[in-house]
Amino acid sequence: MANDSGWWKLKTTVKPNQIDLDHIAEMVKQGYTSGEIVEEDKPELVKNAQIPKETMDEHNEGQVTAVANYLSDKYGFCVSSLDVKLNEDGSGTAYNIVWDTSE
Repeated sequence: MANDSGWWKLKTTVKPNQIDLDHIAEMVKQGYTSGEIVEEDKPELVKNAQIPKETMDEHNEGQVTAVANYLSDKYGFCVSSLDVKLNEDGSGTAYNIVWDTSE
């Protein structure tokens, strides 16, 4: 039984964030072989965000660090500061988020 395989290559001058990567994956599944990532001059980044319970549960000791890492991975920019509140269902709410969008 032979396995089919293929190669793909991401060539970009823009650092894709998690939303970009999710979109690219969906386009590849639909058969597209190319596309465009457009980097906006001033991204609109959230000031408040819901954090999944799984992220909150992973790092009891360093909740703020875990949430900052989650948001950085999701949006592609570092978090300078934020506050975190644990919700009754175990998820979290990040608020007062300050982003570092410098290069």
